[in-house]
Amino acid sequence: MENSALAKLNLNQLRVFEAVHRLKSMTLAAQELFLTQSGVSQHIKSLEESLGFPLFIRNAGELHSAPQAQILYQVCQRSFTDIDGIMKRLKHHAENKIEGVIKLGLPTEFGNNLIVPLISQWSQQHPEVKFEITYGYGVEMQEGLESGRLDLAFIDSIKGNPRIETKAIYTETLSLVASSEYLKNKNLIFRSGKEKLPQLVQLDFLEYQRNEPVLRMWFRYHYGKKNLSLNIRAWAMSVHGVAGFVKSGLGAAVLPDHVIERLRDEGSVVHLFKGHKGAMQNEISLTWHKRKPLSVAAEEFKKYTLKKFLK
Repeated sequence: MENSALAKLNLNQLRVFEAVHRLKSMTLAAQELFLTQSGVSQHIKSLEESLGFPLFIRNAGELHSAPQAQILYQVCQRSFTDIDGIMKRLKHHAENKIEGVIKLGLPTEFGNNLIVPLISQWSQQHPEVKFEITYGYGVEMQEGLESGRLDLAFIDSIKGNPRIETKAIYTETLSLVASSEYLKNKNLIFRSGKEKLPQLVQLDFLEYQRNEPVLRMWFRYHYGKKNLSLNIRAWAMSVHGVAGFVKSGLGAAVLPDHVIERLRDEGSVVHLFKGHKGAMQNEISLTWHKRKPLSVAAEEFKKYTLKKFLK
């Protein structure tokens, strides 16, 4: 290549030559290429010296192409068109390539039961994408979206935030449950039907966070009571931990329906407290920040998730 004719050429000179030949004017070529007319003239002169033959013939103020110039022009035009097409395709591929890291926020049990399998399925088609998972509660997830620590988050309790886009994807039923063995050991008998509040508050309870937000939400929903005195035996920062305490007979807790099903599948006998209303629902939404563009990978995973849940 270093001894070829191409190695001796300045490719900018070919670009100038193509414009001059196409426009039949050095003045118009200079305007199109944002060069001075003398600069265009110098490029053509240098190219002619490198090639060893003239490309244009100037006659009475008119510019005429030499026979060799027509052949060179056809080659340049074809090559420039090919290069332009390739560059556009490469740019499109780079802009749309699905790769990188997706920073995802999940509530623990819902995430492990329903989203982790979804990630595994999607990742098989996109091996160049990695996931960085953060487990937490709604407030933590929203803070992560605001700060940019998270691209997407599944949140089960949304506080109004005009900067966060939400799309409800799943509704789970939340029920107060205890193992039948626990009730037997406590000599507590609950008949089928609506339980009395004085009897319910005799239970020992299990919660996720201090201040017992989920338990108190359940009692407020069913009985309209806000400030009950509840005996909390343990706090565990995951549904899995709380469900384990229920299974071992430490007390009663509010659990989502898919977790209760899993306990029963594992052989646990659990009692569901009906309360005074129909089942309490908890809506889970996929969320992202409105003003922070998602990467191609995160956008594709978002579309895939919405399609799976909302089909």
